[in-house]
Amino acid sequence: MTSDPDHVDSDHVHACRICYEPDNLVSVCKCTGTVEYVHFECLQKWISVSGATHCELCGSEYTDFSEPDTCLDSDVNLVGIHVIYCCLLCGLLAYFFFRS
Repeated sequence: MTSDPDHVDSDHVHACRICYEPDNLVSVCKCTGTVEYVHFECLQKWISVSGATHCELCGSEYTDFSEPDTCLDSDVNLVGIHVIYCCLLCGLLAYFFFRS
């Protein structure tokens, strides 16, 4: 098994340790393996219910959980957002250039 967080084995897909769903996961403590990742929203709910500031599994303090900056799919999401913005900008430019 490799330590590369973007590596996905054919037998294993990263999943949230709270809801067990994949996609848009963050790593917020020192846990590794199958319990390393959570959804930002799942962690927020867990913290609001439990009042926890430390991981109940590894004991480390949660890292900055106010912004999900360690998303596994962040590169894909950013590319999609940039494509949408470029299309909107090109459309607006074309509208103003050719309307007269």
